[in-house]
Amino acid sequence: MSDDTNQEASPQGTLSEADRARAFATSQSTGRASLPPTFFKWAVAVFVVLGGGGALLERVMSGATPTTSPTTLPAPSLTAPVAQNPLTSSLSALLGLKSLGPTPAPALELTDQNGAPWRLGDQRGHVVLVTFYDASCHDICPVLGAEIRGALADLGTSSGAVRVAIVNTDPRATTATKNVAALSVPGLSDRSNVWFLTGSLNQLNDVWSSYGVTINVGAKASQIAHNNVLYFIDPRGRLRSLAVPFANEDRSGAYSLSAAEVARFAKGLANVAGSLIR
Repeated sequence: MSDDTNQEASPQGTLSEADRARAFATSQSTGRASLPPTFFKWAVAVFVVLGGGGALLERVMSGATPTTSPTTLPAPSLTAPVAQNPLTSSLSALLGLKSLGPTPAPALELTDQNGAPWRLGDQRGHVVLVTFYDASCHDICPVLGAEIRGALADLGTSSGAVRVAIVNTDPRATTATKNVAALSVPGLSDRSNVWFLTGSLNQLNDVWSSYGVTINVGAKASQIAHNNVLYFIDPRGRLRSLAVPFANEDRSGAYSLSAAEVARFAKGLANVAGSLIR
């Protein structure tokens, strides 16, 4: 990650420290927020929480008491479970699968990688997988992206009944980009039923809050962490299940998982998605 603290204007699609501070100061979202136990291995004196807490920095710095309100969904744990015996545990255990609802899924209206509007409401009649990682593919993206690719392959001809929406978690890069690394790195660029979605900070923050995703941003814009979740939405637009993707992070910040675990997780995704197809 870069430690650049340049205060000048950033290239289009990114935010400088000054840009980020101004943007966060205008955010109106509120909610519940917490730092993951292993968030940053270095001292961070100032942080901003998005998704779970909106513009907390402005409130903390001003001495005001932060107001809170419940999000549409309870925020899942920021610490992803790691299966002790991943090759022998059940697929449900491997996925950390939890039943939800059925209850109407929160609204999701953003912009896809081609700059076109994408609305969850337009996907009725299809099973939709909604998950979250960053545009640059510097988080769990290589692992989760491979699992999504494997799940679609496992579904075979039934994959046409499934839609996958990957929501951007990087507040530094909010501009829609056709050749976004989030799709190209895990080999999803050629899948017509997979979209990488982004939008303005306020739009993204609304989605993060609604789906229980907390984005933790450190004193520098390069310091970002978020929890990993994947939702299954049925053809009637109702939340049905929640999975918790996971991966191993090395000292350089790269994420990986064994090929066998990736394949089993993909199979689990395919099984759950397939069970919801009409």
